[in-house]
Amino acid sequence: MNECPEEALLLDFAEGRLSATPALDQLKKHVDGCDSCRDVMKHLAAQSPLESEQTQQHDPLIGATVGEYRVEDRIGEGGMGMVYRGIQPVIGKPVAIKVIKPELAGTESTTRRFIDEARAANTIGHRNIIDIFSFGTLPGGEQYFVMEYLVGEPLSHYLKRTGALAPREAVDLLVELVSALSAAHAAGVVHRDLKPSNLFLVLEPDGKRLLKVLDFGIAKLLTNDRPHTQPGSILGTPEYMSPEQVRGEPPGAEVDLYALGVIAFELLTGGRPFRGHAAEVMAQHIDVAPPAVSTVTPAVHPTLDALVARLLSKEPKSRGTAERVLETLTALQKLPADDTTEPLARPLLTPHDIAAATTPDPPRSRRGPLIAVSAALGAVLAVTLVVLARQSAPTQELAPPPPPPRAEVVQPQPQPPPVAAPVPDSEAPKRGASPKVVDVKTRRGELLAQIDSLRRATKADPSAQLLLDDADKRARNAQALDDLKKVERMLDAVRAGYVKKR
Repeated sequence: MNECPEEALLLDFAEGRLSATPALDQLKKHVDGCDSCRDVMKHLAAQSPLESEQTQQHDPLIGATVGEYRVEDRIGEGGMGMVYRGIQPVIGKPVAIKVIKPELAGTESTTRRFIDEARAANTIGHRNIIDIFSFGTLPGGEQYFVMEYLVGEPLSHYLKRTGALAPREAVDLLVELVSALSAAHAAGVVHRDLKPSNLFLVLEPDGKRLLKVLDFGIAKLLTNDRPHTQPGSILGTPEYMSPEQVRGEPPGAEVDLYALGVIAFELLTGGRPFRGHAAEVMAQHIDVAPPAVSTVTPAVHPTLDALVARLLSKEPKSRGTAERVLETLTALQKLPADDTTEPLARPLLTPHDIAAATTPDPPRSRRGPLIAVSAALGAVLAVTLVVLARQSAPTQELAPPPPPPRAEVVQPQPQPPPVAAPVPDSEAPKRGASPKVVDVKTRRGELLAQIDSLRRATKADPSAQLLLDDADKRARNAQALDDLKKVERMLDAVRAGYVKKR
């Protein structure tokens, strides 16, 4: 095998999905001698398909003592090291021991990355990040570190069984992940290879579940000036790489936020935003706009939908910070649950508001301005009555109030003839002429002023702020009145949520 295989094949190999064949032996030999392929596979802490009882029996470390721990068996293999299960013989505490591969022990850049993996996790010190508590060197010169032994399964395995998660479960997991990211970024550490196979769902003794971030093997310590990677080289997993990673640009904390967006999309929809061969996916990260979560999962909260879209922005600075993302997710997590719907399928905004803010306008009537005004007045009256009814509705323990008179809701009185409310000559449409067109620039200015006012009123509400950010962007890019109509409905939705909170 002279040419490098497709990255998808390398990922299948690393995660143990290939059967043992002569071709697999050739693939292993190629990977062992190819720096590029090892970069793609690096740090996939999954069970190797080449593992067998015979290999276990001939592993010199099994049964040996590493530090104060006795090595019991080998449980995994990644691109850079082997992972063993060990035990403290006196107290019986189980641990995981990662040992750098002998053939890589003499490589300076790989050795530095191995050491920095231990340093990165130890620097952060967060409950949602794997705990590494010992480091040493074997007699043969191979470095190792000792970490906590986790009982559970990778998030990637869990998603294969369950598919898309309920919004509440997805948000709970994302809160744990972003909490770890926020701590990592505050400590000057960028992971650079976030994906479900590097996230572990730990089953704790009390039956609760805890997410742990693993494998900081290609993490970037922003306070470390030592160059471990050649300029322009690409590190990461194609499906979760940010556009700037694909282009080989220096990574910042924003690369983790982009990967977070891909993971969030996968949790909520059961699939990734871009599909295809690795090269095709990498090109899509740069050039193709991702689909909205709501196109696959319509019940998703609009704030969560907008948050994922922002995380998947091609522009790094548009993704925000982990701290800001955590604030928004925490606000979503506090939404009340409902007995008949998923907790996040019932948002702060009414279903009517959400539908109006996210669906295109229907074709406009051509029967003249009077009919349009009458329809608008009827819609305003109906919405006003519904809002008043909701605000005055008693709790579920009380009997519901009698319905309002039907004529007041669905049968408004006929409007008086136009002569009863004459229109000034300067504003009345001429016979045979089209209705007056409102100036787009003027209306845009009015809406931007409303957005600024709502920002001040809802500054303590991250979800409202996110929706207003989206409305501001839409208003500034609007080219027609129909575009501004959508912005108006978004502002109405923010107002409705603000009134309910008060």
